[in-house]
Amino acid sequence: MLAPMSETNRQKIGHGLRISRLRARVSTEVAANHADVALNTLLRWERGESSPPADSLYLLAALYSTTTDAIGRDGGLLEATG
Repeated sequence: MLAPMSETNRQKIGHGLRISRLRARVSTEVAANHADVALNTLLRWERGESSPPADSLYLLAALYSTTTDAIGRDGGLLEATG
């Protein structure tokens, strides 16, 4: 059984999801629909209040034309500053 994700990691992933979505110019509604989740669920993920399951994270990374590693690494900002 996996240990729960720490609050710091949840916030980092959440920030990366939001930044990646904004950089891809995708609305929250489109992102939630693509991940097949409620809008409130997506917003909780972006605020770091809960963690997305791996399959949803992969779907969103593909939609945002990035990788799950980039989302989790410095909030996905490394590519923007390179």
